[in-house]
Amino acid sequence: MESVRALGHDVVLGTISRAADADRLHVLQRSTNPEAVTRLAMYHDAEIPWVFDIDDAIWALTPDNPGAESYWRPEVQERIAFLASAAPMVTVSTEPLAAQIRDRYRPNSPAGSVIVVPNALPDRLTRPLEGDREHLILWRGSPTHSVDIKPVRAALRSAEKKGIRTVFAGADYRKEMGLRNAEHLGWVGNTEDYIEAIRALKPTIAVIPLSYSTFNTAKSQVALLEARAVGAIPMCSDQPAYRPWITHGEDGFLMQSNEWKWKSQLDNLLSEPYSAYKSIVDAGVAWNREWSVEKLAATYEAIYAKAWERM
Repeated sequence: MESVRALGHDVVLGTISRAADADRLHVLQRSTNPEAVTRLAMYHDAEIPWVFDIDDAIWALTPDNPGAESYWRPEVQERIAFLASAAPMVTVSTEPLAAQIRDRYRPNSPAGSVIVVPNALPDRLTRPLEGDREHLILWRGSPTHSVDIKPVRAALRSAEKKGIRTVFAGADYRKEMGLRNAEHLGWVGNTEDYIEAIRALKPTIAVIPLSYSTFNTAKSQVALLEARAVGAIPMCSDQPAYRPWITHGEDGFLMQSNEWKWKSQLDNLLSEPYSAYKSIVDAGVAWNREWSVEKLAATYEAIYAKAWERM
């Protein structure tokens, strides 16, 4: 939205107005609020253009995911189905998620009605960090990752025995991981404030485990982008969300879902000072800059222009 505003459009709270006229495009992000659904139903009937944007396959949550109970309520599933099927356009963060939307909710919709809007960070959040730092391990995410995080338990406990701390940003998994000296940073404001808060901690390694599931295969690489933005060496599960974005050993590490492989790789990384991995960190910063919000601004504008064309 910010990048579209920079190109001359008026953007306010999920509503985009064309620079040249008063046409407004309403963008609803992952909301299943009953009032929002009622309002968008009115937009739909009045042929007012709107877009449904969703970044997770929340219909594919498995029973062991803590978020499943709230999202699998019948009334919530009905709202998701309406939004995903009735919207003139649906925007998503990955092609696998787009495929799920098309197959599940829009099998007869015209081509181009489900479009990938790539995740990215603004240039100001991709600046390199100078100087050395003591090792600190970062994990970030929501409370829906209790299954995903299990493979790194042995690795994090091994690090703690060496006197190296872990910080959990977002959800607090210190107890589940059996860590006594770990720290917790709760959710902090918007994306920019959140990244700056993590950056201030100076993490050196980011562990980003992800188990295989229909829900996870549709995820985006945003956790990797954030890790690179704070100068952390990314260790990511070898899953579709991260595989295209990492060359193993050059700009990060792709890990198999085996807790002893995670432990071995983390032990190896921790045996060298942070400064030894400067080339990996610099390569990550370069990746983010090539895939920044500013670089993708024209792409975003073109996507929303297609929604206006559907008026």
